[in-house]
Amino acid sequence: MADFRYVTYEQALALAQAAKEKYTNQDAIGIVTINGNSFTAAEAVDELKFVNGDNITMTINGDTVTIAATDTTYDPAVASVAGVGGTDGLLTAGDKEKLDGIEDGAEVNQNAFATVKYGATEIGATAKQDTFEVAAGTNVTITPDAANKKVTIAATDTTYSDVVADSTGAADSGLMTSADKAKLDGIEADADVNVLEGVKVNGTALTPTNKVVDVTVATGTTGTGTLKVNGTDVAVYGLGTAAAADVSVAGVTSGDTGLVTGDQVNTAIGSAIASAYKAAGSIAASGLTSALLVAANEGKVYNLSDGLTITDGNKANFVENAEGSFPAGTNVVVVEVSGAYKFDVLPGFVDLSGYAEKTDLGGLTEAELAAVIAAL
Repeated sequence: MADFRYVTYEQALALAQAAKEKYTNQDAIGIVTINGNSFTAAEAVDELKFVNGDNITMTINGDTVTIAATDTTYDPAVASVAGVGGTDGLLTAGDKEKLDGIEDGAEVNQNAFATVKYGATEIGATAKQDTFEVAAGTNVTITPDAANKKVTIAATDTTYSDVVADSTGAADSGLMTSADKAKLDGIEADADVNVLEGVKVNGTALTPTNKVVDVTVATGTTGTGTLKVNGTDVAVYGLGTAAAADVSVAGVTSGDTGLVTGDQVNTAIGSAIASAYKAAGSIAASGLTSALLVAANEGKVYNLSDGLTITDGNKANFVENAEGSFPAGTNVVVVEVSGAYKFDVLPGFVDLSGYAEKTDLGGLTEAELAAVIAAL
């Protein structure tokens, strides 16, 4: 047996090198980290176990380990038309962004007002979460209560009752009724109380009693021209015997009773003589133009100072069937025909001294006379 107690330096170095080569670990992974968790080998030769989890299978073939997913649906998920069912699959980037935009515990939107309307004015929200501001106007106060989530709107002047006057005419303040408003609208600005200082009937003064003037037309005799007013004779001009008779003339409604006014008389007279012939003086035939054919000239008669011949050029100014030539001295009158005004030639004097009467013809019949004239 060799004695190892005494060795040279070279022998000790060679012996250490041989031991190192025999017992030093080979290259290996001593630490395994999964999802941030580290596992370190506890021995020179240690064991790391892999166990199948949900939806995972592992197979070993020699020195190869194959890890596979049981469900291999890798396409994006597709919802059905109804939103339920469809095809399972991967989450797309767009779906992930949409999912991230939904808060935890989010619910379906509840009923809410998107528009506030007052009269014909609509105020709409311009954002998902918008602010509607309530401002106090005249005679209104607004008190917010954030703790109880309420707003109190009140009138500064809280007199809401209708105005009611007492026996003296005084009244408390309050709301105006629609009838009071209509009455107020009917009063002019700066209006004064009407005061009747006196009443006269045809110059006879009557004294008001308790702000009332009683004009009683109680008695009177037609034809005398007077009526009694409160026992006093008052002259009534134009009374005559027609005071109580029906008046039925142009310008006055048929069936009216009572006095005829001067305007009514003038209207009746004017209507009656509107179409009467009125001498209008002498005029040359060339002066019979359309300028004279107006309502104001109806009935005017013009005496021609020279002869008149009706031709196609002036025929439209004359009544229908007017034609021929007329000597100086012929009269022409303006008449109304179917709403238009025309000239009408009045017949002149015809001298019949050169004509024989039927009695001068020896008793000839009309047939015999016609035969004689035909033979001429």
